[in-house]
Amino acid sequence: MEFQGVARSRSVRPPLALPMPPTDTSSMPRNQDERRYSDEEFAVILRTASETPEALPPTLPPDSQDGLTLSEITEIAQEVGIDPEKVSRAAALLPPSETSALTKLIGGGPRYRMECTAQGAVPTEELRRVVEVARTTTGIQGETREVLGGVEWTGSTGTTGYGVSVTPRGDETHLQASANHTEVMAGIYGGVGMGVMGAISLTLAKLVFGESDAGIIASILSGAPAGFLVARTVWTRSAKRYRRRLLHLLDLMRREAEDAVEDAGSENAVEEVTGRLGGDGVKDAPDEAGEER
Repeated sequence: MEFQGVARSRSVRPPLALPMPPTDTSSMPRNQDERRYSDEEFAVILRTASETPEALPPTLPPDSQDGLTLSEITEIAQEVGIDPEKVSRAAALLPPSETSALTKLIGGGPRYRMECTAQGAVPTEELRRVVEVARTTTGIQGETREVLGGVEWTGSTGTTGYGVSVTPRGDETHLQASANHTEVMAGIYGGVGMGVMGAISLTLAKLVFGESDAGIIASILSGAPAGFLVARTVWTRSAKRYRRRLLHLLDLMRREAEDAVEDAGSENAVEEVTGRLGGDGVKDAPDEAGEER
């Protein structure tokens, strides 16, 4: 299911604010410069930092196919006029690099969680406005509830579960978005992978190994790697797409949160001016002779 964009009439906002630290930091590198960002991460960082994707290089430079460090990405960004600070903020939003051998083997985990902070505290009465962005973007009705001074929303497509939270903290607003694609991944490996393995095994049993017990076992063992590789390829591409969608959703929520803060500030300013005028009264301006009209 593709996310639907949220129409906006305001001017373009700054890129993503620096996120809160991820809950699980055990797999994070000691500093950002030690991490090497993939082709897809490189593109996401520059798109987020510039908000003009049509002007950005779509892939890594030819001599950097093993990935780029944050410093190298920053240098490239400066060449096309992107603020280095914005690049750092966009990179900080990406989830920590995956180090689990099993996770790498299957092409990435099925659960994602991304966090960031919006400048200013969203008024309590406007929190649901930010959550509404998730409902509109995903096209899922879901359920909204108030939790510990903030608002949470959860929804599901039947195979994918989504969750977002909006919580004011001091002079900032903490935003979090998560997605669970476990059932999708299981379907890909169980459906696509097993299907390919079965087709190859059946063909090998008939044409190569024969239909004896030993031949069937040999056919299955020969077809399993191909089935796994096809399933892994499909899942890896899907996982990248899902991450981009979640990042896009979190960015939309951040923008809406900052708009809500701005609108609340404007309303307070108008009320303050109106209150002063109403309390002090409006005096006629004196004429040229210094007398009131």
